[in-house]
Amino acid sequence: MKLSKNERKLFELERKEYKTLLDDISRPRKTDRKGLIITCIGNSGGRDSILHGHPSGGMMIHFGGRCIVVDPGENCLSYLNESGFDPYQITDVIASHSHNDHVGDLTSIISSALQLNLVPNKDANILVSPSLIDYENAENTRYGFTLPTYAWEGNVRMLYWRDTQVKRYDGEMIQSQKTASIGEDIKIISVEGRHSKLPVSGYVFNTPLGKLAYTGDTEFFPELAELYKGSDVLWMNLNTLGLDSSIDTDTYVAEEASCVKNHLGYVGVCKLIEMVQPKTAIISHFGSQLLPKVGEIQTLLQKRFDKEAINIFCVLTGDEICFEESLDEDPGLGSFCE
Repeated sequence: MKLSKNERKLFELERKEYKTLLDDISRPRKTDRKGLIITCIGNSGGRDSILHGHPSGGMMIHFGGRCIVVDPGENCLSYLNESGFDPYQITDVIASHSHNDHVGDLTSIISSALQLNLVPNKDANILVSPSLIDYENAENTRYGFTLPTYAWEGNVRMLYWRDTQVKRYDGEMIQSQKTASIGEDIKIISVEGRHSKLPVSGYVFNTPLGKLAYTGDTEFFPELAELYKGSDVLWMNLNTLGLDSSIDTDTYVAEEASCVKNHLGYVGVCKLIEMVQPKTAIISHFGSQLLPKVGEIQTLLQKRFDKEAINIFCVLTGDEICFEESLDEDPGLGSFCE
């Protein structure tokens, strides 16, 4: 078809603008924030996430030129973009299990880390639990989240605390590994978690500044504290104070509280702090119901551990915990939006 002069002009403009887009995506990004910085990227529960588009998820780590997103729940990327964050800074993505409040934005975050697969980028590490690449397991796929096949253009590894194999979308068998490295300075160890019927992981990040632990979603069990022993910083997902199921409406609370199922809950958080004795304890993943009570929960935890010299932070979306030289130091508390 012969193009008119004006049609050709529009075609040429598109090509010019596309070249500009590619140049922008491929330009080097500097993640030169000093020290180690942990950002809460989403703290909403299902109700606020669905009704109001509030972000859910885990954390983002800036360290040593890397920008690592752990558990990119739904709406977290919109929050980061609205806060002025350049998503092409993301270098690595980690996902602990296939629930929407942990992987709802996984596809978009991986696209950002891979620079939309428009420019060569083999440096992106994508570390996921078995549930996200076990395409044939109905129990895993019923939640609607599996790793997009284009993710395998990056350095995908199945990081899991127990030896297992799963069949990839193309029939290739993928073997799990218990540890993985990101860059030269970060080694990650997968830690056992117990959360519904899904295979889930927690993580321990060994860095030159110290040891950072992330529980992900898990209930408390006797061996859990031993798995996180020696952690300087311990990030814990609370989820509930004491609800033992999704239909628990009993208003009576006894003087003695016990651990709940599927999540740490308040008692599990207290047990982990007491047994692990981190220098800094970070509590997150409150959900819609507990968000208005975060300040009160933090005060109660600080009072309970006021004699043990443990820094305790109950963080909200956008809160940053900043360590300049060591994870053993008293951190600074800032805001991602500042």
